[in-house]
Amino acid sequence: MTDILASILEPEAKPDLGPWMLTHSGRRVYFLQPSAQMIAPADLAWHLAHQCRFNGASSSFYSVAQHCVIGSKLAERLGHSKLIQLGVLLHDAAEAYIGDLVSPLKLALGDEAMARYHEVEKRLLVSIYTRAGIDWASPKLTDDYWATIKQIDHWLLAAERVTLMPDEPSWAPPLHPDLPRVHPWPIEVSRKNYLQRYNALTNRP
Repeated sequence: MTDILASILEPEAKPDLGPWMLTHSGRRVYFLQPSAQMIAPADLAWHLAHQCRFNGASSSFYSVAQHCVIGSKLAERLGHSKLIQLGVLLHDAAEAYIGDLVSPLKLALGDEAMARYHEVEKRLLVSIYTRAGIDWASPKLTDDYWATIKQIDHWLLAAERVTLMPDEPSWAPPLHPDLPRVHPWPIEVSRKNYLQRYNALTNRP
């Protein structure tokens, strides 16, 4: 009886998984020990739709979610596989939890700080990929796979810069001829389009 009473008054402590954040859906996501069970596609869509690209410097609010959806659809138009289309959609998905650091800040932080950042980012991406049904260790995720995703990201960055940012001659990444000018969506449209695209590419109802 004493043991039962003690367990009620002093419940067993949960294991310490380190720092965590509370998501929109009420989940805990632990930065150092994330898991696929912590990842909710609806959270990815909500968080990324509420994050503005370029650290808010764009002429209109333009979300990370829209950036990822447009990139994924460009991959489809270019004839890439669904795996690459999904990879483009998810390439910034860790930012749902760690935010969107602008590239110049990453350079300013230096190698040591960014190594730690990338470690946390990779752990989150592994969990996000697993949740989406992709094995991070799959032989299909080749160097060409990652290079293709990066190239599409760069093309999209160029279109965004021309449409949404002030002219700056020293920053002029090459444009892709098949990529139209970017027209920002409302936050709710970005959220819905991201989740719809995610569900379509992961064969979810």
